[in-house]
Amino acid sequence: MYNDRLGLQLANNGNFTNYVSTTAVPADNNWHLVAVTVDRTTSCGTACGTWYLDGTAVGTFDPSAYANLTLNSVGIPLLIGAQETG
Repeated sequence: MYNDRLGLQLANNGNFTNYVSTTAVPADNNWHLVAVTVDRTTSCGTACGTWYLDGTAVGTFDPSAYANLTLNSVGIPLLIGAQETG
Protein backbone atom coordinates (compact mmCIF):
# COMPACT_ATOMS: atom_id res chain seq x y z
CA MET A 1 0.00 0.00 0.00
CA TYR A 2 1.05 3.57 -0.64
CA ASN A 3 -0.83 6.42 1.06
CA ASP A 4 -3.72 4.00 1.73
CA ARG A 5 -3.92 3.05 -1.97
CA LEU A 6 -2.96 -0.19 -3.68
CA GLY A 7 0.64 -0.17 -4.88
CA LEU A 8 3.04 -2.36 -6.84
CA GLN A 9 6.70 -2.05 -7.83
CA LEU A 10 8.11 -3.82 -10.89
CA ALA A 11 11.90 -3.96 -10.92
CA ASN A 12 14.98 -5.61 -12.36
CA ASN A 13 18.68 -4.80 -12.69
CA GLY A 14 18.40 -1.95 -10.20
CA ASN A 15 15.68 -0.17 -12.19
CA PHE A 16 12.08 0.07 -11.06
CA THR A 17 8.69 1.60 -11.74
CA ASN A 18 6.00 2.11 -9.13
CA TYR A 19 2.32 1.73 -9.96
CA VAL A 20 -0.31 3.13 -7.60
CA SER A 21 -4.05 2.68 -7.98
CA THR A 22 -6.63 5.38 -7.50
CA THR A 23 -8.53 3.10 -5.11
CA ALA A 24 -8.09 3.58 -1.37
CA VAL A 25 -8.28 0.61 1.00
CA PRO A 26 -11.02 1.33 3.56
CA ALA A 27 -9.73 2.24 7.02
CA ASP A 28 -12.58 0.43 8.78
CA ASN A 29 -10.61 -1.90 11.10
CA ASN A 30 -11.59 -4.93 8.97
CA TRP A 31 -9.39 -7.30 6.96
CA HIS A 32 -9.41 -6.75 3.20
CA LEU A 33 -8.22 -8.98 0.37
CA VAL A 34 -5.80 -7.09 -1.89
CA ALA A 35 -4.58 -8.64 -5.14
CA VAL A 36 -3.05 -7.73 -8.47
CA THR A 37 -2.74 -9.66 -11.71
CA VAL A 38 -0.33 -9.11 -14.60
CA ASP A 39 -1.16 -10.74 -17.93
CA ARG A 40 2.15 -11.91 -19.40
CA THR A 41 0.62 -13.69 -22.40
CA THR A 42 -0.47 -10.66 -24.42
CA SER A 43 1.35 -7.58 -25.56
CA CYS A 44 0.20 -4.62 -23.53
CA GLY A 45 -0.44 -1.20 -24.93
CA THR A 46 -3.68 -1.16 -23.05
CA ALA A 47 -4.07 -2.22 -19.46
CA CYS A 48 -2.85 -5.72 -18.75
CA GLY A 49 -2.49 -5.33 -15.00
CA THR A 50 -5.58 -5.34 -12.79
CA TRP A 51 -6.03 -4.25 -9.16
CA TYR A 52 -8.51 -6.16 -6.97
CA LEU A 53 -9.97 -5.24 -3.60
CA ASP A 54 -12.12 -7.80 -1.78
CA GLY A 55 -12.47 -9.84 -4.97
CA THR A 56 -13.68 -6.96 -7.14
CA ALA A 57 -11.62 -5.43 -9.96
CA VAL A 58 -11.07 -1.78 -9.02
CA GLY A 59 -8.66 -0.54 -11.68
CA THR A 60 -6.06 -1.34 -14.30
CA PHE A 61 -2.53 -0.32 -15.21
CA ASP A 62 -0.18 -0.84 -18.15
CA PRO A 63 3.17 -2.32 -17.07
CA SER A 64 4.49 -2.42 -20.64
CA ALA A 65 5.67 1.18 -20.26
CA TYR A 66 8.51 -0.13 -18.06
CA ALA A 67 11.23 -0.54 -20.70
CA ASN A 68 13.64 -2.55 -18.52
CA LEU A 69 11.21 -5.37 -17.82
CA THR A 70 10.50 -8.12 -20.35
CA LEU A 71 7.05 -9.23 -19.27
CA ASN A 72 6.41 -11.71 -22.04
CA SER A 73 9.79 -13.43 -22.47
CA VAL A 74 9.89 -17.17 -21.92
CA GLY A 75 12.08 -18.03 -18.97
CA ILE A 76 11.87 -14.62 -17.26
CA PRO A 77 10.45 -15.25 -13.77
CA LEU A 78 7.88 -13.02 -12.12
CA LEU A 79 8.98 -12.87 -8.49
CA ILE A 80 6.77 -11.43 -5.77
CA GLY A 81 8.52 -9.97 -2.75
CA ALA A 82 11.88 -11.33 -3.87
CA GLN A 83 14.89 -10.57 -6.01
CA GLU A 84 16.49 -13.04 -8.40
CA THR A 85 20.08 -13.82 -7.43
CA GLY A 86 22.93 -13.98 -9.93
